[in-house]
Amino acid sequence: MENQNPEESNRIIIPKLFYDSLNDAPFTNCLMCNRHLLMNPTTYLIEKAYRKNPVNGKKEIIFEYAICWNCISKFTESYSKKSMANITEYFNDNIVRRERSELMKIPEAWNKPDFFLSKCSIKGTPVKELDEYQVLGYFYGRFMTLDSPPFLFSGAVSDEILSILSEQTLDELDDFTGKYLTGPPEFSDFLRAPKRKPVILL
Repeated sequence: MENQNPEESNRIIIPKLFYDSLNDAPFTNCLMCNRHLLMNPTTYLIEKAYRKNPVNGKKEIIFEYAICWNCISKFTESYSKKSMANITEYFNDNIVRRERSELMKIPEAWNKPDFFLSKCSIKGTPVKELDEYQVLGYFYGRFMTLDSPPFLFSGAVSDEILSILSEQTLDELDDFTGKYLTGPPEFSDFLRAPKRKPVILL
């Protein structure tokens, strides 16, 4: 998938939902290798993890990052074979592909990625009912690619993913989180065991 240039009909300008919240602008660099994602276009993933503030009900970001496909491929090589098999089986069994395929046929969905992010892609729980969730999408340079629409995963999905990973893979994810994802101090518990939120590098 590295450096694949999607057809113009299958891409849109990056939605603000996937902007870097620190400067309210598109992410510019890969978290791992620091490659410039806009000036040196490549396929990459953006992921954001949110929680609802129990006091005021507002969404707060636990972590966010952009990572190029080359780094994703290298990192996932460290996953155990058991974890990779379990992850593949989990998503193949649980994502409602027919529903997402039907959504892609709805004209309004093409220019409104939040159309796909109104509920958990696996559990179907409306986002307004979720206390924690993660969103991710795929991009090429200054565009979001729609060959694979964006996803939203609830906290329940995160917990299920953690439960099917081997200790080896959990250690690799912990190393990744410790090295690259600092996040706000008040969310430090969400970045380490036992409350850690898994990064979804797929």
